[in-house]
Amino acid sequence: MAEWKRIFGNRRICTALLLIFLLNGFLFVREQVENDYGMDCELPVVEWVFSSDGGIELARESADSRAVLTRYLALTDEYKGIAPSEASILLEAEKERLAELLDTDASDETRTEYAAVNNLLAQAEYLSGYESYLLSIQESKEQLLSFSVFGDTDSFSGRNILKTAEDFEALDGSTLTIGADGAVTALLEFTLTDYLLLVAIILGCIAFLEERKKGLWNTVHATPNGRLRLALQRTGILFFMSAFGALLFYGTNLLIGFSIYGGADDLGRAAQSVEILGKMTIPCTVGQFLTFYLLFRIGATFLVALLLWLLFTAINNVRYTIIIAIGVLAVEYSLYTFLPVQSGWNLVKYFNIFTYISLSDLYTRYLNIDLFGYPVGIRMISETAWLPLSLLLGLVCIVIHCRKRPATGKDLLGRFAYGINRMADYVLSRLPLFGMELHKTLIIQKGVLVFALFCYLASGLSYTVSVPVSTSSEAVARQYTAELEGEITDDTLRQIELIQAELDATIAAYSEAAVQYENGEIEYSQYDVFAREAETAQTKSEGLAIVRERVEELCVLGNEKGFTPWLIDESRYQGTYGEEARSNQQSAAFVALMAITLLLAGSLAYEQQSGMNTLLASTLRGRGQLFRRKIALATVIAIVVWVIVYGQEIYVFGGVCRVDTLSAAVQNLSILEDFGIVCSVRAFLIGLYLLRLLALFTCAMLTLLVSSFTKRMDISYIAVCGVMLLPSALYLYMGLEPLRYLSLVLPVEVMPLLTDSKGGGYVIIVVYLLLVILINICTYILYRKMKVGKCYTSKNSCSFPGNH
Repeated sequence: MAEWKRIFGNRRICTALLLIFLLNGFLFVREQVENDYGMDCELPVVEWVFSSDGGIELARESADSRAVLTRYLALTDEYKGIAPSEASILLEAEKERLAELLDTDASDETRTEYAAVNNLLAQAEYLSGYESYLLSIQESKEQLLSFSVFGDTDSFSGRNILKTAEDFEALDGSTLTIGADGAVTALLEFTLTDYLLLVAIILGCIAFLEERKKGLWNTVHATPNGRLRLALQRTGILFFMSAFGALLFYGTNLLIGFSIYGGADDLGRAAQSVEILGKMTIPCTVGQFLTFYLLFRIGATFLVALLLWLLFTAINNVRYTIIIAIGVLAVEYSLYTFLPVQSGWNLVKYFNIFTYISLSDLYTRYLNIDLFGYPVGIRMISETAWLPLSLLLGLVCIVIHCRKRPATGKDLLGRFAYGINRMADYVLSRLPLFGMELHKTLIIQKGVLVFALFCYLASGLSYTVSVPVSTSSEAVARQYTAELEGEITDDTLRQIELIQAELDATIAAYSEAAVQYENGEIEYSQYDVFAREAETAQTKSEGLAIVRERVEELCVLGNEKGFTPWLIDESRYQGTYGEEARSNQQSAAFVALMAITLLLAGSLAYEQQSGMNTLLASTLRGRGQLFRRKIALATVIAIVVWVIVYGQEIYVFGGVCRVDTLSAAVQNLSILEDFGIVCSVRAFLIGLYLLRLLALFTCAMLTLLVSSFTKRMDISYIAVCGVMLLPSALYLYMGLEPLRYLSLVLPVEVMPLLTDSKGGGYVIIVVYLLLVILINICTYILYRKMKVGKCYTSKNSCSFPGNH
């Protein structure tokens, strides 16, 4: 039992597994929200959208996804006892009624009802048409076999046709019913859990290498009974981790899915009632499928764990064990992902470790591959091969663990590793102190993995959104604003009057045409042309009136505050910095904050844990060097994160804005007309991004401060995440408004502080001063903790303030 205690009593492993589990739950919930809970929320109503490139587009309006889901679940309960074919007729009639009602009553309730009915109708149509789908497969068999190219039943093609028809024939007579599908669909579609569980299993396997890292392999190998007992214990540990991990990760996803989508009382339905399982040829209920799926998940995870343990056990060098394991996984993933289905090598595509990692495809797709001229289903191959593979791998792992001796000389891999180590030592020995600090952060503390994750998340950030308009006149106003954009002068007013005169002439021509039509002087087709042109002119006139009103307002505001009025197309600014882009700004700020926090969380705790903090503090130069290196590290990481996150935003915004408008006063933008300092848009944006950089540097200093009070890295990560990330996560994703002002995302965003208050210029000054004060406080405390101290060499001890 000592090995069990060593593995599951390791705080670093337990902390890492806990973080992976929490990350999985968080990402699963976020995925549901971002995918509108699986609801099609589009309505048969169009709206004018002013796109970021300056054009006007027609886009379908959407209902609120959460409200649609709630109403959809209520409708599902109402229609459960009705046959799908009958439900389709009723729902189709209701959909047509609501579509007509939307033309006159576009209330939120009507919009929600329409979208919910439409989603339930799609489910009912699938269910009612499933019998026809099965019948079409049987009909296709007869048709395809009638062709000479497929008619040979001794060929793979002929056998495949017969097997497909035979497999789906087993589903004849299945009764499909209406129910809540969302939980099962979300479970099978959220594939990120597969890879997070893989990471957890890899951590468990790496823990088995501790004896080699600590030089205990020779001792373990010297006890024959100990070798076998240890091998059996580790096999049991892997199975426990596989079972517990699979049930915890996927069970949590399923429970969250049931809490969001319902369906826990629909487990007695035929599995094919869930559309994503429509191609699974196993007659069973939803409950039976989920039970089998979770059990097979446990077995598949155990198989993957055994394979990883085999790789780790078979190679002596710990460092290159991990590298080779990563290489094997990369090759397997490439074959699984990029090899075409029709390839002659598709056996290695599906007889693959990633088939057992990503099990969903086995049940959501129907595919037979050519195995010596006979069609064999990918599900059948994987399920049949699992037991013998598991037994074989388990036996091989135990034998290798018992028989393999510690390294007795340099093999080919050892010589290669020696050469690599020599080059690495050559580079490291010539690094300056700050270079070693980066090496500790990125390599020793595994910060490179955090940085890779950060780059992946940053590449998926959005920075601009299309700003919709509610009426056609507003859309026209956007067009005229784009045409007249620039400094407001007498020429601007003249252009407005000229455009208005043309529009008035068009409307007057229509009035004359109406009189002529009444007198029979022109045909209706001619009159209709004048009427359409007048209608367009009236809309344009209303849009021009909006522009004229804005011009007059800017002139008055310019005289009051002393700036030159400019007419600016604000949609580009609103789509990047306004309320419409608020979620984008929050996501960017949180990703930046998370990267800085995780990269620096273990920085000072590592020094404490390794004992270097006390050693360095005992020397005058060491104390100063440690302090300066940590501050420089925080500065560099803050700048790099700032460049990656907000450099993208600057690049994207630069591609849609007009450069000359950057010279205009920032008060010309309605979202900043109350800004207390008169400056150009360019100066404001420079100040905005510098303030964001300052806020990120403040977060870096706070992270170092929290880390300095901990003595172990695992405790440091927990403390730093709790202080730096938890309030922001609860505020952003759980909607806990009281945590708004404890959230460090707010000062990183900056814009909400300016747009939510009057006199934004003074707010920005106050925020700047608070950040500077906070930085100085953190610097002073870190200085006291790291640099100040008296060393009593005669007593071979060092005394520091606060240690008495």
